[in-house]
Amino acid sequence: DLPVHEVISLWQERILSQLLSPLTLERLHDSELRVPADQDALTTAELLDRLTKAIFAEADKIAPGEYTNRKPAISSLRRNLQRVYLKRLAHLALHDPLTDLPNRALFQEHLTVAVANAARAGAGGAVLFIDLDDFKLVNDSFGHAVGDELLTMVSRRLRESCRAGDVVARQGGDEFLVLVQGAADEGSPGTAAQAVANKLRTALARPFPVAGTDLYVTPSIGASLFPIDGDTA
Repeated sequence: DLPVHEVISLWQERILSQLLSPLTLERLHDSELRVPADQDALTTAELLDRLTKAIFAEADKIAPGEYTNRKPAISSLRRNLQRVYLKRLAHLALHDPLTDLPNRALFQEHLTVAVANAARAGAGGAVLFIDLDDFKLVNDSFGHAVGDELLTMVSRRLRESCRAGDVVARQGGDEFLVLVQGAADEGSPGTAAQAVANKLRTALARPFPVAGTDLYVTPSIGASLFPIDGDTA
């Protein structure tokens, strides 16, 4: 989830300062918004809950007339908090939490649309399946934290190496998917898929500087072409 300072910046401290007293704001940062020692950040849900409680606790302390003046702003802030929280939940439902790549469900949606568009246009495309060979050795030798950092770097390199219209997703574990939508100037879907696969192999062959050392990954890449190998997602 988003770190506290990033979530707060969505509504700005200035807005909160109009609703909460200086003492309450100071207390929020010293207590309610303090991140527990065993957490990297407050979740958006936790932040929403804490800010909502603080806002309404503050409202209980002010005079009725002043509360009437502030009530629309308080309600508006609460709605904004809920809107961003729901937007974050929707994003998490369709993206991998570690790499922020599309997950399998979102990839399936992209693939369904691509297959249908290709059928209408008389074109084609491909799905590349990428598996990182013996990745378990990284986790066993360096720990899962290093493994996660390496997966994040691999995902970033995959994304940077693909074309604008391609879709990179994380299947799970050390497995990734790439949707290659054939370009007219690249000939057949197989030609486009081969070109992308070669580019990905070259990109992943470079060392990954992680935890003070250079780590290497070796990908196995398979391809399925549509409509040659199938015409449904």
